[in-house]
Amino acid sequence: MPAAAVRELYGAMQSERAGRGILVTTSHYGKGAQEFARGKEITLIDGAVLLHLMQNHGHKVRIDPSET
Repeated sequence: MPAAAVRELYGAMQSERAGRGILVTTSHYGKGAQEFARGKEITLIDGAVLLHLMQNHGHKVRIDPSET
Protein backbone atom coordinates (compact mmCIF):
# COMPACT_ATOMS: atom_id res chain seq x y z
CA MET A 1 0.00 0.00 0.00
CA PRO A 2 1.42 3.39 -0.90
CA ALA A 3 2.38 6.04 1.61
CA ALA A 4 -0.35 8.28 0.18
CA ALA A 5 -3.03 6.12 1.82
CA VAL A 6 -1.34 6.50 5.21
CA ARG A 7 -1.03 10.27 4.69
CA GLU A 8 -4.74 10.46 3.82
CA LEU A 9 -5.63 8.57 6.98
CA TYR A 10 -3.46 10.90 9.04
CA GLY A 11 -5.11 13.94 7.43
CA ALA A 12 -8.56 12.54 8.27
CA MET A 13 -7.41 11.87 11.83
CA GLN A 14 -6.29 15.48 12.19
CA SER A 15 -9.51 16.80 10.65
CA GLU A 16 -11.70 14.68 12.93
CA ARG A 17 -9.41 15.04 15.97
CA ALA A 18 -9.08 11.26 16.20
CA GLY A 19 -6.54 9.97 18.67
CA ARG A 20 -5.78 6.77 16.77
CA GLY A 21 -6.08 5.37 13.27
CA ILE A 22 -5.95 1.84 11.90
CA LEU A 23 -5.28 1.00 8.26
CA VAL A 24 -5.78 -2.56 7.00
CA THR A 25 -4.63 -4.06 3.71
CA THR A 26 -4.58 -7.60 2.36
CA SER A 27 -1.29 -6.71 0.69
CA HIS A 28 1.75 -5.11 2.35
CA TYR A 29 3.01 -1.63 3.24
CA GLY A 30 6.00 -0.12 1.50
CA LYS A 31 8.91 1.46 3.30
CA GLY A 32 7.51 4.96 2.76
CA ALA A 33 4.18 4.06 4.36
CA GLN A 34 5.89 2.46 7.35
CA GLU A 35 8.22 5.43 7.81
CA PHE A 36 5.36 7.93 7.63
CA ALA A 37 3.35 6.02 10.26
CA ARG A 38 6.32 5.72 12.63
CA GLY A 39 5.85 7.87 15.72
CA LYS A 40 2.18 8.53 14.97
CA GLU A 41 -0.85 6.88 16.55
CA ILE A 42 -1.41 4.81 13.42
CA THR A 43 -1.54 1.02 13.37
CA LEU A 44 -0.78 -0.64 10.04
CA ILE A 45 -2.17 -4.15 9.60
CA ASP A 46 -0.89 -5.98 6.53
CA GLY A 47 -2.08 -9.21 4.93
CA ALA A 48 0.10 -11.50 7.05
CA VAL A 49 -1.06 -9.92 10.31
CA LEU A 50 -4.68 -9.89 9.12
CA LEU A 51 -4.51 -13.64 8.35
CA HIS A 52 -2.98 -14.31 11.76
CA LEU A 53 -5.68 -12.29 13.56
CA MET A 54 -8.49 -13.98 11.66
CA GLN A 55 -7.08 -17.48 12.23
CA ASN A 56 -6.61 -16.76 15.94
CA HIS A 57 -10.32 -15.98 16.10
CA GLY A 58 -11.30 -19.28 14.51
CA HIS A 59 -11.77 -18.17 10.91
CA LYS A 60 -10.37 -20.21 8.04
CA VAL A 61 -9.18 -17.56 5.61
CA ARG A 62 -6.63 -17.09 2.90
CA ILE A 63 -5.50 -14.28 0.67
CA ASP A 64 -5.25 -15.20 -2.98
CA PRO A 65 -3.52 -12.48 -5.02
CA SER A 66 -4.91 -13.93 -8.25
CA GLU A 67 -8.42 -12.97 -7.12
CA THR A 68 -7.66 -9.27 -6.80
